[in-house]
Amino acid sequence: MDKERITNSESEEETDEQISVRQSDDNGVFASVNAEHNIHCLTVIGQIEGHYILPPQNKTTKYEHIMPALVAIEQDMSIEGLLIILNT
Repeated sequence: MDKERITNSESEEETDEQISVRQSDDNGVFASVNAEHNIHCLTVIGQIEGHYILPPQNKTTKYEHIMPALVAIEQDMSIEGLLIILNT
């Protein structure tokens, strides 16, 4: 019975670690074990859609998604760098 509890608690710890990694991935913040700095990765895919609505077959990143992300990155003191990936 004790072995089962230990195994279950280890599984819960792994699950918590996996959740924190997934949350970091969703937020765009990537940090390696040996890294000294937190770098935010912002990906722009296709054209930036703002004033004009582009056809559905075009890959776009919405303007209203980029601007709040940039403001949030600027205001977050834990983020020390920004990497913008343009995939157009």
